[in-house]
Amino acid sequence: MFASAWLIPRISHFDLQSEVSIEDKWTCADTYSSSADLIIDYGRATTAEGFVVEELTDEEIFPVCSPALGERIAEQDGSLAGVTLLHRKGIPDTADWPGWEGFAAAVNLDRTFDFTRGLHLSTALILQAARNGKGLLLTNTAVAHDDLAMGRLVRPIEESMHNGCGYWMQVPKSRLGQSGVVAFRAWLRDEIDSCFAAPSVRDMGTRKE
Repeated sequence: MFASAWLIPRISHFDLQSEVSIEDKWTCADTYSSSADLIIDYGRATTAEGFVVEELTDEEIFPVCSPALGERIAEQDGSLAGVTLLHRKGIPDTADWPGWEGFAAAVNLDRTFDFTRGLHLSTALILQAARNGKGLLLTNTAVAHDDLAMGRLVRPIEESMHNGCGYWMQVPKSRLGQSGVVAFRAWLRDEIDSCFAAPSVRDMGTRKE
């Protein structure tokens, strides 16, 4: 979702005279693919030998929906009665994603509401379903940024949470000096800075017990 909602809309700002290949998959950072020049991962800070890890964003988690559904929830004084929840399928445990049940418990939403029900969709489909008014989506800052700015989505309730997760750029030390990697890292930091405050670089390449 980060790739489709945030990265792809901005990729034309990068010098595409360079060869750029983007692949999206949940398990990329888990396996630390040796074929990748650079990995962008969501979750908590991790360590891996041979990698430099740079924190890009500290993400807030909150519900979003279409403006029409937002108006309906507002008319119900923030109640989610009768509202369809959108659930993302296939999220691995390593993502530390709270899901609707975890989010509801963290922010003390209505305990009489069944947060397990709703429509279960793949990552590729769920954001468009929210835009089309099919339900309430639990998402995060970077993914929702452009849709909120353009008015395609709104935040119908004020509750939100932080769980220590964010986006991380992971670069093999062996590729740090490659011109394409240097250029893409600099470009990505500039783009992140235009939306968020980017924390500092941390070298977390080798774990020492």
